[in-house]
Amino acid sequence: MFKVLLLFLIFFNSLHTIPRFSLIEGTSCKLCHVNPNGGSLRNDYGIIIASEDITYEKSKTIINNNDLGEISDHIRIGADLRIQSINDKKKNVIFPMQLDLYSYFNYNNLLGFYIESEALIDNTEYWTIAYLPIFDGYVKAGKSKPYFGLNIDDHTSFIRGGNINRKFGLDKEGSIFSPYQKPVNIIEVGLNFSEISIITSIANNFIGYNSSNIGFLGIPNKRTYSFRAEAYSKFLNNNIFYGLSYIEEEKIKLKSLFSGFFVNKVSMMTEIDIIENWVNDKQGMATFSEIAFMYKPGLNILFQYNFYDEDIQFQTNVINRYAVGIEFFLFNFWEFKFQTRYNKLNNLNFEPIEFITQSHFWF
Repeated sequence: MFKVLLLFLIFFNSLHTIPRFSLIEGTSCKLCHVNPNGGSLRNDYGIIIASEDITYEKSKTIINNNDLGEISDHIRIGADLRIQSINDKKKNVIFPMQLDLYSYFNYNNLLGFYIESEALIDNTEYWTIAYLPIFDGYVKAGKSKPYFGLNIDDHTSFIRGGNINRKFGLDKEGSIFSPYQKPVNIIEVGLNFSEISIITSIANNFIGYNSSNIGFLGIPNKRTYSFRAEAYSKFLNNNIFYGLSYIEEEKIKLKSLFSGFFVNKVSMMTEIDIIENWVNDKQGMATFSEIAFMYKPGLNILFQYNFYDEDIQFQTNVINRYAVGIEFFLFNFWEFKFQTRYNKLNNLNFEPIEFITQSHFWF
């Protein structure tokens, strides 16, 4: 039983970033997070957004965490705790899926040092960042992960890790970004030109994780190279964004196109990934699409579609996943999520239908 719970814990652990909110704000994830790539520890503005724009209106005056993580003008701490349950005809389990602890030291917005401990799976990320005086840029070095695509918060989506515990007997049932992938030595450079952001990095063998003690970045022919660009703009006074990503490590290559728009209370995001040589010498594809309706502040209705094909030359290894759910931000430190979803392998229905509930607490 313990092994089952541990597997689910790793399977559903997330990067806890929701790019839909950056789309609504009309700017990149760095607006609300300490990490320029988004996710994890929130900055001052991220705390304000969580309180004013995301939380259920009637609960704002009842309980407020009053930004407990701000220790001083230079030091901020934080944490994320997620508890999840999964119910279907075969299993009914509840388990802690995330306990991440963060700390960040910032010196006058010139230098910063960040450390993150994923306590439940024994992963540690840390890096130093120096902000550049031109192009609103930065240089980051330490242990982290390459930035790719939408970087959504659900590792069960096929553009992230997918089905780590394979359900359909395929060689792989998702892309490379599973929680098993540990942070590696990396140097990352980011530049911003008006509404365009460009991030590129060199890392020490992220996909294969064959770390080397030969220099900070290891052996040259085993390094991971990444590039990501995104742009935000307006069309008829509605927010839109679009971008592309690329990762290469030895013979494995990932290419991604992603986009999104926000109109009134409705947002839509989509990503299409081509994955070369991830499964033997095959070319695969993974996609993710989401439509979110903000019924009122604090309550969102979500519709998602995931697609995975490990070899696009054949039609006998295609997984489709459909999901519908709600997302309720009751307070500025508590999110509740419910989702039901089902899968289809090729044209065959796959049972049982899954019911997932999750409570997320943070500061």
